[in-house]
Amino acid sequence: MPITVKHIGPRSDLKTRPAGGMTEYLWEATSPDTFEFVEDVPVDQPIGGMLSLSSYPDWTAVADWAVPLYDQDMSLPEELKQELDGIQNRPKQEQITYAIRHVQDNVRYVSDVIGLGAYVPRPPEVTGVRGYGDCKDKALLLVAMLQYLDVDAVPALVHSEYGDALPLYAPSPGQFDHVIVRIMWNGKPHYIDATWQLQGGIFPEMDTPRYGHALPIRAGASLEAVPDEPVTSPNRHVTESYTFEEDGNITFLVESIYKGGRADGFRIDLSDSSVAQISDNYFDWYQERYPGLESLGHIEIADDRDANILTVTENYSLSHDDFLADELSSNFEYVAYAVDYELPEIDARKRQHAISIVHPLNAVHEVIVNDDGGHTPIPPFNAEVGPLSLSFKTIESSKRLHMKWTVATNGRTIAPDDVAAYEEARREFEDLSYFSWNFAVDEEKYQPSWAEILRDAFVGRPPEQ
Repeated sequence: MPITVKHIGPRSDLKTRPAGGMTEYLWEATSPDTFEFVEDVPVDQPIGGMLSLSSYPDWTAVADWAVPLYDQDMSLPEELKQELDGIQNRPKQEQITYAIRHVQDNVRYVSDVIGLGAYVPRPPEVTGVRGYGDCKDKALLLVAMLQYLDVDAVPALVHSEYGDALPLYAPSPGQFDHVIVRIMWNGKPHYIDATWQLQGGIFPEMDTPRYGHALPIRAGASLEAVPDEPVTSPNRHVTESYTFEEDGNITFLVESIYKGGRADGFRIDLSDSSVAQISDNYFDWYQERYPGLESLGHIEIADDRDANILTVTENYSLSHDDFLADELSSNFEYVAYAVDYELPEIDARKRQHAISIVHPLNAVHEVIVNDDGGHTPIPPFNAEVGPLSLSFKTIESSKRLHMKWTVATNGRTIAPDDVAAYEEARREFEDLSYFSWNFAVDEEKYQPSWAEILRDAFVGRPPEQ
């Protein structure tokens, strides 16, 4: 049987020779170089040499292997067919969305990989009646529902972590660990993960599972790229507004807007916790930084699932006495947490490899301080390093201080030549995202301006004269 051989990374010489009616493959390397493990390297740029072997000649052969395993009776439970019949007069996008939500929300994920259960899905009617199944079962049920609605859909094999690297490896069923659904719409493939929950949006405007590559389970199919487009507008936007009242008290409003995949994630959090519990968690986080802070009620949540926009509002207050106590007036901590995505910290002097960063990102954090004071803007910061964009600016106003942080990506890989620039930008942006305000005033001496306050916060107070 012919063997498909793929070299990944540095390669050694391959020799083949007949041996007793078989073929012997021989790799030899004399004093091969060693290498150390390096973190945050893109999966499609592995370090060191590897070999990938398979008895399959190409990915089409793998797809053809899977087709008979998924050739199940595609009948649906009668009750489910009646539900689908009842939505046939809706626009096709809404019909598809209905089917997706039914499987994601009403069919529990239960993994069963015993024996053939690791490869062969259960018939959709069985999964529909039971109300649970693993990724294969849920994917095939969704495919059956979509086909019942005359939608072109098939299951697709993916790897949930190393999908970007699949083209590097020899084709084999063992290269996959998950099954999703491929839907053809207006001539383009769209992918849905049936194991996700509470996904928002109306198809095709739904968040896409970013698994790198997928193999449709259809005769003659081959490996294809899964769309990995950037998020074009902020999918997380936090605005913190501090207002210094005439009595010296501070009112504190936080508005967090989640869209797309970030709204999906927060919706799942809500399903696992009560509003009261989330409110307490948020309050505890802020109170740890601002002792004496009082909550003005539970968080308020507005969820437009069809638009996939979820808004969270928090209201707090801090008395003037508490502001002056606990050194808050001279050390008012602040964290631009909406843009804190823990970008990898790199030793640029030693790094010779590309860096894998979180993608897609598009987040904004704003702080607005209303105090009727005069303010001098902090110098802006902007950095574009490969696919990563970082920015900070102050928006001038005679009545308030307004600061804005932004982080966005249009890819997930920082090239080796950009490592030094990346680390410099990352450090500077991180420094701008964590600081404390110094409001301390010695009224007998002078009233510092906001420029002095922020200078002290970022640079340090100058020596006493």
